[in-house]
Amino acid sequence: MIKLLATLTLVVLVAAAASMLISLNENPPQQTPIVSATTSTRSQAHDSDAAPVADTSLIETAGQQAGGLDTLLATLYASSDVDALLAGALVSQHLLDPEEELYDSYRPEAFYALALSLDARDPILLFVLSNYCLSDGGSERFCQQNRYLQSFSEVSGDNAIAWAMRATQSYRSGDYHEIPSLLDKTGHAILFTDYWPEVMLVLLQAFQQADFSADLQEAYFSAFEVAPSSFLFYRDLLAMCTASSELDNSAWLSGCQSLGRIMQQGSSLMTTSTGISIESSANRSLGLETTLLSEQTAEVERLSALLTNVTRRGQIDAASLQRYLDDLAKYGEKESLSRMEP
Repeated sequence: MIKLLATLTLVVLVAAAASMLISLNENPPQQTPIVSATTSTRSQAHDSDAAPVADTSLIETAGQQAGGLDTLLATLYASSDVDALLAGALVSQHLLDPEEELYDSYRPEAFYALALSLDARDPILLFVLSNYCLSDGGSERFCQQNRYLQSFSEVSGDNAIAWAMRATQSYRSGDYHEIPSLLDKTGHAILFTDYWPEVMLVLLQAFQQADFSADLQEAYFSAFEVAPSSFLFYRDLLAMCTASSELDNSAWLSGCQSLGRIMQQGSSLMTTSTGISIESSANRSLGLETTLLSEQTAEVERLSALLTNVTRRGQIDAASLQRYLDDLAKYGEKESLSRMEP
C-alpha cells in the first residue's frame, strides 16, 4: 500500500507553520532513542488535529488516473536526466513500503546510483542524498558514513545548512563534543539555502513529464506531499537543540541560537518556522527575551494563510498557480507567497 506523505509532521509544519511553532516547543522531540524519522513523523502527524494541507489521496488518485505508480517509477528509472532520477529516488523512498514487491524493483539507492553516475557534484542531488543517509533508511554499505555529506559540503559554498547537517550527523552518532563548533560555524556562514524550491520543482517537472498527474494542480499537490520528506533532519535539529537545554551546555545553546537565527533567512516557511522555534528555545534557556521573535512569528502566520490558498484544491486557478510556480523558481517560497497578495 502506498504510504501517503501528507501524514508527515513536516508537511503540517509547512501548512500550519505558526501553530507548529507552539506544538514543537510544548512537545519537543526526545533526544533518545533516535527512531526512524519517516515512521515516527508519519504516525504522529496522522493523529494530529492540524488542518490538512491537501487531500491525502492525491498521490494515489493521480497515479490511478495516469497509469499507476509503477509506470511513473519505470519512466523515471529509464531516464538519463539527473533530476528525473532524483525524483524517482524520492518517490521510491517515501511512497513505497520496503515490504512491497515494487520497492525491490525500484530501490532508492538504485536511482541515486544512476544519478551520481551522471553528475556526482550536483548540489541538489547531494543535498537530498545526504539527508537520505542521515535517516534510518540508508544502508551503511551505500552511504559509507555519509560520504555524500562531505561532498555536499564541498559544493554548497558558505551555506549554513551543510554545517547544520554535519551537526545532525554528530548528534545522531553520539559525538556531542563536535556539535558546538559545528553550530558555531552556521552562525558565521553567509546564507542558509534550504533547496525547498528546487526540490519542489524537480518533483513537479518529473510528475508532469511522466504524465503521472492529470493537470498542473495535481502535479503540484503530489510534489507538495513528497518534497518535505527531504527535510526530515529538521526534527533532529530540534531534538539536538532541546538536548542542549537539558545538558545546560552554554556553547551548544549559543550555537543553537545562531543556527535558529540564520535558518530564518531560508526561503521556505518550513525552514523559517523551525529556525524561530530553535532560536526561541535557546533564548529561553539562556535567560534572554523572546519577544523580538514575535514579528517573525506574525509574518509566518501571514504567509501560512496565503499558502493555504495554494495547497488546497479549488482555492487557486491554474493561471495563478503557474505564476506562483514561476515566482517560486525565481524568489523562493516566502517571497512568492508575498507576491500573491492583492
